[in-house]
Amino acid sequence: ADHTAATAGGAAVGRELFIAASYFNHSCEPNCIIRRRGAFGFVSTLRAVEAGEELCISYIDLEPPRSARRAELLKCFHFHCQCTRCEREAVAGSGKSSYAQKSAAAIKGGAPKRRGRKARISR
Repeated sequence: ADHTAATAGGAAVGRELFIAASYFNHSCEPNCIIRRRGAFGFVSTLRAVEAGEELCISYIDLEPPRSARRAELLKCFHFHCQCTRCEREAVAGSGKSSYAQKSAAAIKGGAPKRRGRKARISR
């Protein structure tokens, strides 16, 4: 059985519903992440958060350039992203940034993975 939460023009919009998490807005530079364990979702901060600062999660993959992220958000979530990262990249150019590497450390709790022969560590 299909457990789709809602549709937009016949396309699935969501398949899970975490009531508390549904209050979080999107940012392409989120300060929180939702980690799933079974039927539960847990919100964790990715960095120190100032008192009164909005808590945001990402609804999409953050690696693509600004134009691709905005297109996906418009298609799947029906809004034009105007987060600080998108606005900054609009001024600087929307080329692929090193955001994925910087955020990988925060999300995984460690340094970004290295690839290739130099990635091997001798002990």
